[in-house]
Amino acid sequence: MRNIRDLHTDECSPAILDGANACPPENVKGIPGYAAFLESINDPNHPEHEEMLEWTGGKFNPKRFDRKIHRSQLTSVAKRNHWAIP
Repeated sequence: MRNIRDLHTDECSPAILDGANACPPENVKGIPGYAAFLESINDPNHPEHEEMLEWTGGKFNPKRFDRKIHRSQLTSVAKRNHWAIP
């Protein structure tokens, strides 16, 4: 059983309502870099295809959104900041 403190009327508690898609990998160099990254991993003939897949651990699904993982991360942040648990 986890400890959840009561939420006061003037407080807000963060919550994940919905989500879509994976976030870009770290250091992908912004929107243009992410577009180039997606192009390279989706084209097996692209000169950087293998390098980019290796960089992301062998696979990357840009459509993946895992609510369970994100909720767990949000719960950790809430605990550290003494917020009500989402």
